Amino acid sequence: MAGTVTVRTRSLVWFALGIVTSLVATAVWMSAWSADAAPGDSDTTVVPITSCRLTDTRPASKVGPRGAPLGPKETYTVQVQDASTKCVGAVPTSATGLLLNVTAVQMTQPTFLSIWDQGPFPGTSSLNPVPGPPVPNAVTTKLADDDTFRIYNAAGTTHVIIDIVGYLTPISLQELAATAGTPGPKGDAGDQGDRGFSAWDTIPSGVSVTGNFSRLFYGEANRTYGFSVPLPGVAPTALTADTTNFAPDGRNETADDDAACTGSVDAPTAPPGKVCMYGYGTLNWARVEGLVLFHEADRAFWVTGSMDGTSGRAELYFTWAYTAP
Repeated sequence: MAGTVTVRTRSLVWFALGIVTSLVATAVWMSAWSADAAPGDSDTTVVPITSCRLTDTRPASKVGPRGAPLGPKETYTVQVQDASTKCVGAVPTSATGLLLNVTAVQMTQPTFLSIWDQGPFPGTSSLNPVPGPPVPNAVTTKLADDDTFRIYNAAGTTHVIIDIVGYLTPISLQELAATAGTPGPKGDAGDQGDRGFSAWDTIPSGVSVTGNFSRLFYGEANRTYGFSVPLPGVAPTALTADTTNFAPDGRNETADDDAACTGSVDAPTAPPGKVCMYGYGTLNWARVEGLVLFHEADRAFWVTGSMDGTSGRAELYFTWAYTAP
């Protein structure tokens, strides 16, 4: 016994470490990089310090050897260990880099400042001041071998204020290992969760299960082929020809069309106790039906199809739904 329904068809279609430092009225962000070291020999650690003023080029509040603004396209070299700064003794000579808060003031033109350790001008900006209020930014830079770094001003004139808020220094891997904490005790195992649903469990009443099915092969004209479609669980009541409807056959046949199968290919549904099939379309099939496998009617249903009068490639596609009564 079998039923067929109207077919609903369609075509098959720097490695970076973030540090936040708060200065007076200025929150700054800094990133640290790993200093050059022999592979496997050492790494770099960040050492925060109480901020100290390294440079202020304004004559009335001069800190450091310079008391004049930076001119256009000028590069100024800052010596960290200069005795005229307020950072004497704050940074060891072993430091390989600095964490700075740099502020540009009294700019005469839009410009950018670039800060780097040594060598040619890198062509990048560390802050981008324009005329108006002071423009601060956090800057991390390497130090040259002589404990200096460079500042380049692109255009106009600008005064520069620089505060040191931390430095980077090498640390041996042995020191890192000595300061590393020991792992804490392992926690107790949690309770085991419930076993998941399996194909050997009964589908609860009112629960719908869905799936899709396809076959592509070469068949002989006028022959009938059958395929088993398993359910993802055990039906609480065995499927029978009286309680199960198999829609569509791919040929728009209307015999035994069941109006209760109101789903679609994309959203298959079925009323309680029924299997409804929704076809994508078929190739070289004269008829497609759904049957019941009597020896496993609670676990699977059967699809049978008759080839038309042409041997060759045959294709069958459909989605289906079953709702446990």
